[in-house]
Amino acid sequence: MGVTDGSDTSAPFTPICPECTFRQDRHETAGHQYILLELGYELPAHDLPADQLWVVRADGKAVNLAGLDSPEGARYRIPHRLICPCGEPPPDNMPALKALWDYNSGLAACFHPPAAEAG
Repeated sequence: MGVTDGSDTSAPFTPICPECTFRQDRHETAGHQYILLELGYELPAHDLPADQLWVVRADGKAVNLAGLDSPEGARYRIPHRLICPCGEPPPDNMPALKALWDYNSGLAACFHPPAAEAG
């Protein structure tokens, strides 16, 4: 991750996630790193982690507005790594992200459901 903006220094040079192979929007950040943002989805601030409030400026650069007041009705882009089906599912207290992760999980070959607990 980027030191200050939450971007991913390992973001690929293409808009394809190397884990799940889904196409994403790849944007350079103001910190000259890159981030993959989910295509076609935006969420209000209360549905995202407080440190992941991404917008794309008119010049195409992605900026994380974490720590700033969110205007009424503002919607933010979703970092793909939060809902990549090859990663860990979002926590239960993030139902919108969890629903998107579940949806993506149904589309990806990499999805491995958690093993049932022995009991």
